[in-house]
This record gives sequence, C-alpha cells and structure tokens, in this order.
Amino acid sequence: MKATKKQIDYIIALLQKLPPEEVVKTTKEYDLNNLTKKQASKMIKKLLEVNKSWKQKH
Repeated sequence: MKATKKQIDYIIALLQKLPPEEVVKTTKEYDLNNLTKKQASKMIKKLLEVNKSWKQKH
C-alpha cells in the first residue's frame, strides 16, 4: 500500500530541515515516488534521528 499524503508531507518537512548532503545520505536508499506506508514509517523514524543528531552537532 502506498504511503499517505500526510506521511509524504511530513517526510518533505523533515528533509527541508537538513542540509543537502544529509538529505542525500538519508534518502538514497528510498524511492520517494513509490514509498510504501511501511517504508515511509521507517524513513520518518530515520529522519527524526538524523534531525536530532544534526541539531546537536550544530
């Protein structure tokens, strides 16, 4: 089942908080156009972790 619009919107919002190099590192294993709900959920968890650690470093 495809990811919901809400999931995609949240992923985009999280990505916008990161510098480009972090976005590339974090998203390279996902096809954003064909995410399943499960993949979107995993990606959101990963992005939340990356955002948290990036904020602590900067």
